[in-house]
Amino acid sequence: LGPDMAMPIISEFRKHTSLPLVFKPNAGLPISATTGGTTAPYTAEMFVNEVRPALEFVSYIGGCCNCDFEYVRRLKAEIAKA
Repeated sequence: LGPDMAMPIISEFRKHTSLPLVFKPNAGLPISATTGGTTAPYTAEMFVNEVRPALEFVSYIGGCCNCDFEYVRRLKAEIAKA
């Protein structure tokens, strides 16, 4: 699930447990590019903006499918600001 669909789920989990939560949404379902191949619907910046609220209550955060080193680098920079 992309952040738009995953955030409500992880938020609901937090309401029901005090256990550590791991949050690794993907960058959305791949979109076929006109040049061939695929692209992700979320840029790294969009991804980080969408998952930022989870930094308040998850223990571990990362990215799954369609997230590359740029997504993780930007997420790391956001965590450093928190």
